[in-house]
Amino acid sequence: MPSVQAKVADILTEYLLAINAGSMNGVSERDVVSLKQIVEIMDPDTGEKLGTVAVSKLILQVNHVQSKLCTATVISTRDTDAPNSSVRVPQKKKIVHTELDAKQGVSVCVSIGDRADIELSGFSDEPPF
Repeated sequence: MPSVQAKVADILTEYLLAINAGSMNGVSERDVVSLKQIVEIMDPDTGEKLGTVAVSKLILQVNHVQSKLCTATVISTRDTDAPNSSVRVPQKKKIVHTELDAKQGVSVCVSIGDRADIELSGFSDEPPF
Protein backbone atom coordinates (compact mmCIF):
# COMPACT_ATOMS: atom_id res chain seq x y z
CA MET A 1 0.00 0.00 0.00
CA PRO A 2 1.47 3.42 -0.91
CA SER A 3 2.26 5.90 1.83
CA VAL A 4 3.21 9.54 2.31
CA GLN A 5 5.79 10.76 4.80
CA ALA A 6 4.63 14.00 6.46
CA LYS A 7 4.97 15.87 9.76
CA VAL A 8 2.78 17.08 12.59
CA ALA A 9 1.92 20.71 11.76
CA ASP A 10 -0.13 21.53 14.87
CA ILE A 11 -1.65 19.95 17.97
CA LEU A 12 -5.32 20.96 17.95
CA THR A 13 -6.68 19.02 20.97
CA GLU A 14 -5.63 16.09 23.13
CA TYR A 15 -7.06 13.77 20.45
CA LEU A 16 -6.65 15.76 17.19
CA LEU A 17 -3.59 16.73 15.11
CA ALA A 18 -3.04 18.75 11.92
CA ILE A 19 -0.61 17.17 9.46
CA ASN A 20 1.21 18.89 6.57
CA ALA A 21 -0.10 16.63 3.78
CA GLY A 22 -3.46 16.73 2.04
CA SER A 23 -5.33 15.80 -1.11
CA MET A 24 -2.45 17.11 -3.27
CA ASN A 25 -0.41 14.27 -1.71
CA GLY A 26 -3.13 11.65 -2.24
CA VAL A 27 -4.48 11.76 1.34
CA SER A 28 -8.15 10.81 1.84
CA GLU A 29 -10.50 10.62 4.81
CA ARG A 30 -10.10 7.35 6.74
CA ASP A 31 -6.40 6.98 5.81
CA VAL A 32 -4.34 5.69 8.74
CA VAL A 33 -1.54 7.82 10.22
CA SER A 34 1.32 6.37 12.24
CA LEU A 35 3.32 8.87 14.30
CA LYS A 36 6.93 7.77 14.49
CA GLN A 37 9.65 8.26 17.04
CA ILE A 38 13.13 8.12 15.51
CA VAL A 39 15.48 6.14 17.76
CA GLU A 40 19.27 6.19 17.32
CA ILE A 41 20.86 2.81 17.87
CA MET A 42 24.35 2.88 19.37
CA ASP A 43 26.83 0.02 19.69
CA PRO A 44 27.10 -0.66 23.44
CA ASP A 45 30.75 -1.69 23.12
CA THR A 46 32.17 1.02 20.88
CA GLY A 47 29.63 3.85 21.23
CA GLU A 48 29.48 3.96 17.42
CA LYS A 49 26.19 5.07 15.90
CA LEU A 50 24.80 2.00 14.09
CA GLY A 51 21.79 3.69 12.53
CA THR A 52 18.25 4.76 13.28
CA VAL A 53 14.87 3.05 13.41
CA ALA A 54 11.39 4.56 13.26
CA VAL A 55 9.15 3.22 16.03
CA SER A 56 5.38 3.77 15.92
CA LYS A 57 4.18 5.69 18.98
CA LEU A 58 0.57 6.62 18.09
CA ILE A 59 -2.02 5.61 15.47
CA LEU A 60 -4.56 8.11 14.12
CA GLN A 61 -7.18 8.22 11.37
CA VAL A 62 -7.64 11.10 8.92
CA ASN A 63 -11.02 12.77 9.43
CA HIS A 64 -10.72 15.96 7.33
CA VAL A 65 -8.69 16.72 4.20
CA GLN A 66 -7.79 20.00 2.49
CA SER A 67 -5.39 20.41 -0.43
CA LYS A 68 -2.24 20.90 1.69
CA LEU A 69 -3.22 19.57 5.11
CA CYS A 70 -5.35 17.05 6.91
CA THR A 71 -6.52 16.50 10.45
CA ALA A 72 -6.40 13.13 12.16
CA THR A 73 -7.89 11.80 15.37
CA VAL A 74 -6.32 9.28 17.75
CA ILE A 75 -7.45 5.68 17.35
CA SER A 76 -4.74 4.08 19.54
CA THR A 77 -6.37 2.76 22.67
CA ARG A 78 -5.42 1.70 26.14
CA ASP A 79 -7.42 -0.61 28.39
CA THR A 80 -8.87 0.75 31.61
CA ASP A 81 -10.96 -0.88 34.29
CA ALA A 82 -14.65 -0.04 34.17
CA PRO A 83 -15.93 1.24 37.54
CA ASN A 84 -17.24 -1.58 39.77
CA SER A 85 -16.46 -4.20 37.13
CA SER A 86 -13.81 -6.66 36.05
CA VAL A 87 -14.34 -5.62 32.41
CA ARG A 88 -11.52 -3.81 30.57
CA VAL A 89 -12.79 -0.81 28.60
CA PRO A 90 -10.71 0.56 25.69
CA GLN A 91 -10.12 4.31 25.84
CA LYS A 92 -8.22 6.57 23.42
CA LYS A 93 -4.68 7.56 24.32
CA LYS A 94 -4.23 11.28 24.94
CA ILE A 95 -1.75 13.60 23.25
CA VAL A 96 0.45 15.59 25.66
CA HIS A 97 3.08 18.27 25.04
CA THR A 98 5.97 17.14 27.24
CA GLU A 99 7.58 13.89 28.33
CA LEU A 100 6.87 14.93 31.95
CA ASP A 101 3.13 14.82 31.20
CA ALA A 102 3.28 11.47 29.41
CA LYS A 103 2.09 8.48 31.41
CA GLN A 104 3.06 4.97 30.33
CA GLY A 105 0.24 3.45 28.29
CA VAL A 106 -2.09 6.40 28.92
CA SER A 107 -0.70 9.31 26.93
CA VAL A 108 1.94 10.02 24.30
CA CYS A 109 4.20 13.06 23.96
CA VAL A 110 3.74 14.63 20.51
CA SER A 111 5.64 17.61 19.13
CA ILE A 112 5.21 19.78 16.06
CA GLY A 113 7.54 18.33 13.44
CA ASP A 114 7.15 14.69 14.55
CA ARG A 115 7.22 12.26 11.63
CA ALA A 116 3.78 11.09 10.45
CA ASP A 117 3.53 8.23 7.93
CA ILE A 118 0.15 8.16 6.17
CA GLU A 119 -1.01 4.89 4.60
CA LEU A 120 -2.99 5.88 1.51
CA SER A 121 -6.17 3.85 1.17
CA GLY A 122 -6.94 5.03 -2.34
CA PHE A 123 -10.48 5.96 -1.30
CA SER A 124 -11.76 9.45 -1.92
CA ASP A 125 -15.04 11.14 -1.03
CA GLU A 126 -14.73 13.36 -4.09
CA PRO A 127 -16.49 12.43 -7.36
CA PRO A 128 -14.20 10.82 -9.97
CA PHE A 129 -14.43 13.67 -12.50
